[in-house]
Amino acid sequence: MASRNVDGSLGEYIQQEAASELRQDRSSVLSGWCDAGHRAIARDDYDRVLAITATRLLPELDTVPSRVREYNAEIEALDAELTFDGPLVRRALVATESVRSSDADRLTAAVRQAIHNTDETVERLFKSTFAVLVADGLVDGDATSEVPAYEYEHQVGVRYYSPTSSGSGDLEMIDPDGDLKATLFTGGQGSGKSTALETLAEDRLAHGHKLIDLVDFLKAENATRDIPSQDDDLIDIREQMGLDTGFGDFDPPKMEIRVPLTPDLADQSVPYDTEAEEFVVKPFVVPASELTYRQLVMVLPHVTKTHQQHLQAAHQILSNGDEDWTLADMAEVVREETNAGDTLSDRIERSLETVQEKSFIRDTNAPDEMILDWPEMMADTDTATAFTFFPLSERSDRLLMASYLLDSLYDERRTLLRQMDLHKYPPLTVAIRELHEIVPRGKAEQEAEATIEGYMIDTMSELIALVRHADMELLCDTQKFKQQLSPDVSGLFHRIFAFGGQRPDIKKVFSTRLGSTDANDYAPTVAKYDPGKCALISGDGFRMPIQMAPPRSHHLDAKEDGNGLGFRVRHRDDEELRDAPWSADIPGRLQFDDLPDGPIAGFVRAHLKRTHDADDIVLKDDISQAYSEWSDLHDEPPKQHKKIHEWISQNTDLEDMRTKRHDRGDKRKMAYKAAKLTF
Repeated sequence: MASRNVDGSLGEYIQQEAASELRQDRSSVLSGWCDAGHRAIARDDYDRVLAITATRLLPELDTVPSRVREYNAEIEALDAELTFDGPLVRRALVATESVRSSDADRLTAAVRQAIHNTDETVERLFKSTFAVLVADGLVDGDATSEVPAYEYEHQVGVRYYSPTSSGSGDLEMIDPDGDLKATLFTGGQGSGKSTALETLAEDRLAHGHKLIDLVDFLKAENATRDIPSQDDDLIDIREQMGLDTGFGDFDPPKMEIRVPLTPDLADQSVPYDTEAEEFVVKPFVVPASELTYRQLVMVLPHVTKTHQQHLQAAHQILSNGDEDWTLADMAEVVREETNAGDTLSDRIERSLETVQEKSFIRDTNAPDEMILDWPEMMADTDTATAFTFFPLSERSDRLLMASYLLDSLYDERRTLLRQMDLHKYPPLTVAIRELHEIVPRGKAEQEAEATIEGYMIDTMSELIALVRHADMELLCDTQKFKQQLSPDVSGLFHRIFAFGGQRPDIKKVFSTRLGSTDANDYAPTVAKYDPGKCALISGDGFRMPIQMAPPRSHHLDAKEDGNGLGFRVRHRDDEELRDAPWSADIPGRLQFDDLPDGPIAGFVRAHLKRTHDADDIVLKDDISQAYSEWSDLHDEPPKQHKKIHEWISQNTDLEDMRTKRHDRGDKRKMAYKAAKLTF
């Protein structure tokens, strides 16, 4: 902002400010047209190049005829690669002057005739005009040309080159014959990292990879890969880059959406493919015998150090037996083969039964379609497999599922490598969203969650180390590289796409790969990038700026689109919502027989859940009222308030508490903490 001249008038100051603002506005508009012209040159669209030059840029060069020599000198001083063809520009200016019309077609035709309209003269005219605008300070000369940026099969964006850059030709961002990589996309919310991940995932599908989208915590964001983009803004960006929109010649994958089996899932309506006559969503369960001790303990409610010692001993006994086992088997081993007394065994058994009621932990005798068949899954390149955990309301359950899937995938790929069977399978691309949720920098407050996070950091580190040997690559995204992501993992990625965001995070990306000098020089620029623009950084150096293209498929915006499953039904003619056909009832072979049965037990098992959050409070009066309504609905006998809560006290490990006053004059009421009523 110009400083006010104390010797001048206020009017002069205002005029100076207004002139400065007008010049800034003019510069912004001209920069936009120059960028559009460079994009048109990259696409060989010389009709558009000429139209932009004739109607948008030439009218700004009213001083050129009298300053030809000066411009040549100024441009040469600026940059040897910026050139100015004075005679060509003069002929074009005479043509525009003679027409004196706002009719764009007439103006363009006049300039076309004056410069003899060849691709070469059109490009020379545009670049000469651009050089003058740079010399006048109206346009920033940093981004002066544009070339396509490719991964394996597709153009995934464009790379901008400055006039002084030595780069030229198409940008190959990955070596198609090299080892597969671990790639991280990082940046602030809305910076474009998630859409870029989707674009590269489409490229891998076209290249014949099997795609497994491994982690989605809440909204089935990864369930729309077979639906063309419905976002007008993202469609426009692809069109401006000269890329196709929709699927066209690109065959979208068939979608397989895997979801943990829970009572909530069994009670929902889910997408049904009326043409294939099958549900798009497919539930899966986890055999208890495939869980590590740490994974199991994480989801057990109210487990003390003493409990853990007996559980660990029982887990070791069962695992050494190398047989399938259930949570009820573990309860029996704790009681019969460890030195836990009856009281302790009862409490452990109640905790294990609480977990069994979640329904997604079973045994290997579960229906075949509910047991994950990794070899079959990894062989099917026509299908993109997406895991989502949206029915899991508790964070500990979601972390358990993420940990189990990471472990299983790692073990399966390592087994194929050890058995020398990798050649039988296509390359594997694994996408992991919001990586900081499973391998965070700061550990969770709950000890069990913090333990499993540390466990996943180790597994993720091993997985990254495995990729080059196991014909596998990782595509991950995260928000705050420095503040949120574990440094034990962040430093292992082979290349990082850094989008706009907070400067300390971008600076850390540069410094961990290239050193502090590059971090200080380039991080401030990258941090201010608009959505979609990024720097590609690896141990070999960096390339910037790159404007990434959005995917052909729809990128879910949770605020606008809601859950991915609902979005599917609204935008696919061949899908409709139908009641889920699966039952979440616990099979008899998994039942715990030692606890008393009856109507109260049935109600509590179905509708009173243990959580890990002490702030979750359920009033005892509300439970009694819910039981009354439930018993009427199921034709069960009514029970007194006292009898209901005596049963809960004797047969569960829920803790009593007295609530705070709700309203002035209201008595405090008895409740259970860390509980949830689902009826």
